[in-house]
Amino acid sequence: MSATALLDRNPDPSRQEVAEAICGNVCRCTGYEPIITAVLTAAERRREATAEPSTPETGTPGPGTPETAGADR
Repeated sequence: MSATALLDRNPDPSRQEVAEAICGNVCRCTGYEPIITAVLTAAERRREATAEPSTPETGTPGPGTPETAGADR
């Protein structure tokens, strides 16, 4: 939940910002690195998902076009 709150207010956090956001509520037995990497990956994927859809000029189908509609099902 802390990571989601961070990404909601800052879609492009630094490694340090992620570490600070999760420092108070993470089990330290596995270390922070895999968790920090996962949060940074989630941030990147969120940014990609919210990027402007492609236009017909680029030749890449945008969301909801027949080529991509239902692709996630």
